Amino acid sequence: DLLGGGAWVSVPDMRGTPGCGTVVAVARAPVLVGEFAAFESASDNGVAGGGDDGLWDHADVPRLLRDDSTSYAVQSAWASQLPALSAPVTGVSGHEAVAYCRWCTLRAHAAGSLKENEFIRLPTPHEWEVIARRGDAQLLYPWGDAELEAGEAAQANWFGAQTDLDGPSPVGLFKPAARLPGLFDFGSNVQNWAAPEGVPWPPPIDRSPGRWQVLGGSWACDRPNFQIHRRRTTQPASDFRSPLAGFRLVLARQ
Repeated sequence: DLLGGGAWVSVPDMRGTPGCGTVVAVARAPVLVGEFAAFESASDNGVAGGGDDGLWDHADVPRLLRDDSTSYAVQSAWASQLPALSAPVTGVSGHEAVAYCRWCTLRAHAAGSLKENEFIRLPTPHEWEVIARRGDAQLLYPWGDAELEAGEAAQANWFGAQTDLDGPSPVGLFKPAARLPGLFDFGSNVQNWAAPEGVPWPPPIDRSPGRWQVLGGSWACDRPNFQIHRRRTTQPASDFRSPLAGFRLVLARQ
């Protein structure tokens, strides 16, 4: 349950760090298919309301949840994930990831599991990097400086792990790195959406390329893609979806 305190891992103090906000914790795992499916089927997900309920900023931007606004290919890709509820969700746009964060925040406030000055959002690239480095400015990968091993010795799900899954692996199949205790699949298995820096949350959802990024490596990436410093400028957050990219939540305070 990503709304409860047991799903979070404390992060280094980011106050005063350039490009970082008031993040105090990061989710133990990327958002799972089962968790996103709960949002998809919830009566309060804002879809029926046409996007004017505080979750969706633009009613005309396509959503994974609306059959009448997404292509058959997008719908099929979503349906194909449903048998693997414990794997990270992929194919979600930045717009949908933001709406999920806002939905979780509203539910957590209603349940009393978050304080009123706390909210759930996406990390910025700098925040993601601070979490990955844990104070080591020269670190190459989130798990250390050692190259990824192949086959049964693999430390994470990547192209050379040979899991035979041809997609994201269930969370828990690979143990957290020793230097990142409690964090499953950080920087691996699926790439992660990062929110634009220098803008208030929630960030604007527009069709301009170059503002949003995905970070880390995925089940289909080779070794160089997992290096912490590598960032990928994406297509607009309103439209870009990838079978390699999901998202991980952070907990912030105002």
